[in-house]
Amino acid sequence: MSSKLRTFVAVVTVFTAVALLATTLGWLSLRNAGHDVGFGALLAAQLLSWHLWTMATPLIARLGQRWRPHAETYTWIAPHLCAAIGLSIARTLIELLYLIPSEGLSITPATLWLGLRGNLPFGLLLDLTVYAVILAFGHVFAAADGRTGSSGDESPAPLDRIPVRDHGRTVFVDVETIDWVEAADYYACLHAAGARYLVRESLAKLEKQLAPRQFLRVHRSAIVNLRRVASLRPHGRGDAVATLADGTTVKVSRTNVASLRAAMGGPDALSSES
Repeated sequence: MSSKLRTFVAVVTVFTAVALLATTLGWLSLRNAGHDVGFGALLAAQLLSWHLWTMATPLIARLGQRWRPHAETYTWIAPHLCAAIGLSIARTLIELLYLIPSEGLSITPATLWLGLRGNLPFGLLLDLTVYAVILAFGHVFAAADGRTGSSGDESPAPLDRIPVRDHGRTVFVDVETIDWVEAADYYACLHAAGARYLVRESLAKLEKQLAPRQFLRVHRSAIVNLRRVASLRPHGRGDAVATLADGTTVKVSRTNVASLRAAMGGPDALSSES
């Protein structure tokens, strides 16, 4: 069984168990309140509504890759919040379409509105929590995709040129001309031959497409062309700043300082400026 299929089976199992638990608790609560609701109808409603999350999980994982949560900017919050609210409303409506007829009522805009008003506040808090959990574990789906795509014996050849859109035309940027790559929200910004180009790719995905012997991730928001690095100086507590051949400075996180030195030929390969 492939990793992706195992992940899908696990998601289906989890949401089926949640639906069974929610059905049991809801049925007991309604019985105690004097409502004669059939267990089967309630179970069908819960299975449909919770397995909406099963269908949405791969989409949420992809949204997490597109709008990756991080503390430097908050532009990622709006798309995730809109998606979570939309899914919560859809899930609540699915339940109401089963529960309203079971109580002997007709499905009308008025009964749907009353049902939404009564069930959505708590349901929204629950669904926001579920969405956040799925988003946090989105890397599981990304890892499964990565393993599936790299199942061959040979890794794909690094890119020689990167196509980018520039003022309505497609420009092919030679990777040899790239000085460094900078993260820009869900884009990557190529700094090449004195020009800047935006690529609709995450920095992590672009890193996998560049030659590892020539390009190195030195910060969560930066990749440098090793052939352009001229010097390295300490900065702060364990961090460093790399100076490129054109004078540009790029932050190097403390966890990547040793890797940069090793990639350049050893601990003394770069001059350290005090």
